[in-house]
Amino acid sequence: MFNILLAFYVILFTVGAQAQNYVPGRVIVKLRGKASSLQASSFASKMNSENNLEKTKSWSSFNLHSFQSKSGESTEQMIEALKNDPDVEYVEPDYLMNKQSLDASIQSYTASEVHGFVAGFGLTTNQVHGVEAWSQVTSNNNPIVAIIDTGIDLNHVALSDAIWTNTHEIANNGLDDDGNGYIDDVNGWNFNDNNNYPQDCDGHGTHVAGIIRGTTQDLFKSPHPDAPIIKIMPLKFLDCYGEGSTSNAISAIYYAVRNGAKVLNNSWGGGSYSRALHEAIIYSYTGKTVFIAASGNASNNNDAAKTYPASYDVPNVISVAATTSSDALAYFSNFGASSVHLAAPGTSILSAYPGDHFTALSGTSMAAPFISGVAALIMNEKPTMNGYQVKSIIAGTVDMKSQLSGKVMTGGRVNHLSALSYAKSATINSYQPEYGISVSSEDRALASALASGGAGCGLINDVTKMGGGNGGTPIGVILIISVLLLIPILMIQKLKNRKPRYQRAYERFEVSSHVSMKVGDSEVVADLSTISLGGVGVNTQTLLEQGSVVTLKIQTPDGNEMEVKGKVVWKNKSKSYGIQFVEANSTVLERIGAWTRMLMSSSN
Repeated sequence: MFNILLAFYVILFTVGAQAQNYVPGRVIVKLRGKASSLQASSFASKMNSENNLEKTKSWSSFNLHSFQSKSGESTEQMIEALKNDPDVEYVEPDYLMNKQSLDASIQSYTASEVHGFVAGFGLTTNQVHGVEAWSQVTSNNNPIVAIIDTGIDLNHVALSDAIWTNTHEIANNGLDDDGNGYIDDVNGWNFNDNNNYPQDCDGHGTHVAGIIRGTTQDLFKSPHPDAPIIKIMPLKFLDCYGEGSTSNAISAIYYAVRNGAKVLNNSWGGGSYSRALHEAIIYSYTGKTVFIAASGNASNNNDAAKTYPASYDVPNVISVAATTSSDALAYFSNFGASSVHLAAPGTSILSAYPGDHFTALSGTSMAAPFISGVAALIMNEKPTMNGYQVKSIIAGTVDMKSQLSGKVMTGGRVNHLSALSYAKSATINSYQPEYGISVSSEDRALASALASGGAGCGLINDVTKMGGGNGGTPIGVILIISVLLLIPILMIQKLKNRKPRYQRAYERFEVSSHVSMKVGDSEVVADLSTISLGGVGVNTQTLLEQGSVVTLKIQTPDGNEMEVKGKVVWKNKSKSYGIQFVEANSTVLERIGAWTRMLMSSSN
């Protein structure tokens, strides 16, 4: 079966056919200007008096805040009211994220039972050479690994001695001794309940923590492992059901970096882009940390249908797929030849579980901490190495696997021994590539997710206009036309790459795409037909005005046409255009699905 759906993923995610869940009546707002400016300081009071909003969280040094409606306004209404405010740089929903492990029946073992059948063997049957890597450990610098998750069983026999302690805080005196904004945060923080007790009530975070420690030393040694090589910082933002808000994840990231974490493990994710979360990860990059993220468990190609935070292109992010015991890609694992960096074991991984128990779980949640563990081993040996260099070493020392070719960027599965051995002899390199959000066209296109006011992700809230005056060409429009014209090209190319005996038949298909933008009597047109001969004509010099119509028409091989309409919107303050696709209704999507099935059937 060929992946003709790739082309449709592009357009379906562009028009926002389906949105991710978010916290009702809450938004994240980035203000313009300096955080210390009068403009910024007066905004909260204005929101309280004029818009009946309550500030629930503030990252004041970044001029970022979250607001909750006190009058029952929906998230869409809040965004509509705030997006044109002159003090607002951007506004977005507070998206909900979820743990990335599979729900399954759990066989639980006690510490003594586990010791009896896995002592000295490690966490998995995969040949990641974790046990051999332990012999290469010569330092004891205790790098801090932040586990941003459901919390950790702070008293677990295999973990309790490795829990990070904030030495600048005096326990239980009711004071913020170190002035970091958190009272009595001796062992991390619970951002979900806003208290200093990040105890795990789900089991996911404890399991992840066990894998990370188990990559550095024998987790199953009885009665408990040797003196810890790493320190584990529990940062709870997911609740007892494995769900948490983006705003709490952001808080956890900032806390981790500011309190000395060098490795950030993120075995969670979702499907909507957040500019605020993106900026938080950039902050972790400037802090020289390594940010490990689970690629997701939906069997999706992340190149086409992104999941976050794994799909952020910040240079310190490592996106991790899951493999089976035979080094094949796990059936549930997301993948991506240009967006998922490498793979690690993710099926039936035995690790710690609350109540001094151990159990086996599967998911990319379990694969990510294998990378966090080896990253921590490297930083234990080379504590001044930055996250970007650590990422480069881990990616450059994988074991190449034919089953992973075309599935992950490196084509390989992690090798702990190779990575650590290479790092020990490597020269410290302080180089980090320059990075800014503006370099990513995807981020510009998706930065304000509910700007269209509908239930789906709005296509564009603010796109930059190239040139000045009335003759400028809107870059956003050119990008949209380019994406739309790529659909038939991708389709035909895929068909032509089929088996030779079918190739000629597919070349006989004609797919015609017609994009028109009408402005009164004038029209911007892009047309593509008979793919093999080309014939593209685009005129984007016509000035677009608010309310102009954008129409995408696709003619199928059976002569039918499908159509998706939107309109051009104009934002006076930023002098920029955007396109809101508002008619991507279920009928159109059903017709696209029927067309896909027909093409797939004709290929057999």
